[in-house]
Amino acid sequence: MISAKILFSLPLTALACSFEGVAESAIKSEFKPELLQGFWYEQSYSDFAQIGSTCQTMEVAFNESTQTISSNFSVMYRSTPFTIVENYAPQGPAVYRKSVKAPHGMPGGSLVGLPTAVIGAELSATGSEYQSLSLYSCFKIGPMVLHAIEIFSRSSTLDEATLEQIIDSALARGIPIPKSKLIRVNHAGCGRLARPMGSALIHYNARRSSWDFSFIH
Repeated sequence: MISAKILFSLPLTALACSFEGVAESAIKSEFKPELLQGFWYEQSYSDFAQIGSTCQTMEVAFNESTQTISSNFSVMYRSTPFTIVENYAPQGPAVYRKSVKAPHGMPGGSLVGLPTAVIGAELSATGSEYQSLSLYSCFKIGPMVLHAIEIFSRSSTLDEATLEQIIDSALARGIPIPKSKLIRVNHAGCGRLARPMGSALIHYNARRSSWDFSFIH
């Protein structure tokens, strides 16, 4: 088992962390979640749950009957690959309750639901799928609110000018994260993490005011 303690020094705001709150930043145009299906590469992020991770990708599936989205979110932590299943239950147009499936059948993963909004989704030239995706989530811990933003594209590479445009458009929706806090993902040498090869356990340690991040093989 590999363990790492994650500390937070990000500025936190009093912005309401609720489904209604994140809905204020959600895209207002017609959103078609079925066009998210397929493989994605994370290009940039500011996310309390990804500190120390690299090579982030996700594979998205859509359930038409329930309108739910699920993804296999895969990363490398040092030399250890793992995949965690994320579930998105609809709460309104482009607004979801994001939860994770706890590894090895452990209970409790679905009990924490993060208000999450789609704050950007650009259609491909053919209109058959989205080619870029921006997500905003928040997490309330007592009086504190943590904010996260994730930028994805279909291609493993994305030129800086295009990425800057996507980030600027996302942050213009009132996301309380400084642009300087976003981390660029470099997929060179990553390969494609297509299979779960480990699992992550994440929990907040109130006594130490930190997150404990453990990896199990």
